[in-house]
Amino acid sequence: MNYDTDTPEGLENSMIWTRMTLRMLKPGGVWAIPRSSTLVYPDQENMTARVVFGAQPERALIKVLDALGYTVTIEGESHDRF
Repeated sequence: MNYDTDTPEGLENSMIWTRMTLRMLKPGGVWAIPRSSTLVYPDQENMTARVVFGAQPERALIKVLDALGYTVTIEGESHDRF
């Protein structure tokens, strides 16, 4: 399956996958992305997400959250490389 967020099909697939992942979280839950040590604190009711980057920024994640309509706040050690 295409998850290249630089293509319309990949962005759509990424949005579907991310939406399903976020729906599995209970209110106040945190999504951890091990490959980059990134933490996502979504507030699905208010459509906001606080993203704390770890070892490397997750540019595609921000693009997908933006496309889903989330207002994103970025923090963390690799924030300055974003």
